Amino acid sequence: MSTDIFHYRLPERIRSVYVGAHKGRQQGMGMEFQTHAQLWRLPEPERIDIRASLCNPWQELMVRVYRQNASIPVVAVADLSASLGDGAKLEWVAKFTRALGHSVAKTGDRFGFIGCDENILPDFFRPPIKTNGAALAVSRRLKKYIPSGQNSQALLQVNAHLPRSSLIFLLSDFYFNHDLLDKVLASLARHYVVPVVLSEFQDLFITRRYGAGYLKDAETGQLRFVIWRPALRRQLELRKKRHLQQVMATCLQHGVKPLIINKQFSAGQLTEYFFPPG
Repeated sequence: MSTDIFHYRLPERIRSVYVGAHKGRQQGMGMEFQTHAQLWRLPEPERIDIRASLCNPWQELMVRVYRQNASIPVVAVADLSASLGDGAKLEWVAKFTRALGHSVAKTGDRFGFIGCDENILPDFFRPPIKTNGAALAVSRRLKKYIPSGQNSQALLQVNAHLPRSSLIFLLSDFYFNHDLLDKVLASLARHYVVPVVLSEFQDLFITRRYGAGYLKDAETGQLRFVIWRPALRRQLELRKKRHLQQVMATCLQHGVKPLIINKQFSAGQLTEYFFPPG
């Protein structure tokens, strides 16, 4: 079965000794012209530029200097607390992980994955390496996983396990205290972060206008008896809207733009995030 592949890019040049597909800062065997240098400074006679040499007032041989394209670690950091227990959300994370692995391999980068609840989960910890097998293994494991963590505090520990500069996809429904999101984004400030907000994949609101039942908090397990009515529907819709607005505001304070997902997996939507139409 084919896997969707999406395309991504970084907002600025990166510094890396590994050759890849992104614009780099380091000089090397690239194709992007940077400047000229004297042959005695850069003894590569195959790069002599005759025109630049003839124009040199000191009659020195000049060579072309190029920038080398670079690669970057790409890490999916997933909130796997109990609020992600919605099967549709975990299914999306699994499909995203598989597609990310293929996309990273095609681009020439290194793939990593870190799953968190109260702790960093050993079964969902993969340091960035050049392989496609790790993404497939994590994807299969996610499809069978039943989240049980009561919070997402381990997101604050992620930075200690990351390379110096990485592209981070932060996957969560972000149904936790916004102070925690603020601290997490601050801890990841040296990286390129894409918050992926997993909003409601299915309609939470029952079709009947009236009814009664229990609502269960996924992370605490607490039950609450409610009488279903149009006013409660409007209240929940308003709460959801405010939640997304707060997430958006917190992300923008840290200079990152969130990607809100509220439907099935779409590689095209992810590509459009990095390459907006028009």
